[in-house]
Amino acid sequence: MNEKKFADMQSEISVKRADRVSREHKRAQLAVEDRPRKKSRLEDFMLGMREVENAERISRDRKIPEAAKEAHGFVKMKTLEERVSELRKSRHEDSSSKRRKLSETARDAKFCDNCVACRCGFC
Repeated sequence: MNEKKFADMQSEISVKRADRVSREHKRAQLAVEDRPRKKSRLEDFMLGMREVENAERISRDRKIPEAAKEAHGFVKMKTLEERVSELRKSRHEDSSSKRRKLSETARDAKFCDNCVACRCGFC
């Protein structure tokens, strides 16, 4: 009889001990999950390198914005004013190149560059 009581007490103690151990284990797991995870040195280094690369890319984009935007696949929508100014520039370049060609032909034909027709590009 005493052996049976002793065995029952041992089993109760072992059950209580197992419950206590499992509670402590769960508590330890929750504590580990709740605390902020430390970054390893490699992760710190990689994050730093990414930040440096991003900073270099941004500075490069600022230096040559159009080329950088094309390289990164961004297409800048032009405003109406930009389109008009580009058209004016192209027309001006076209007309100035025509004048140069006309003045060169006038020189070849030995016309004077100072006449009104030559200055207006009609020669």
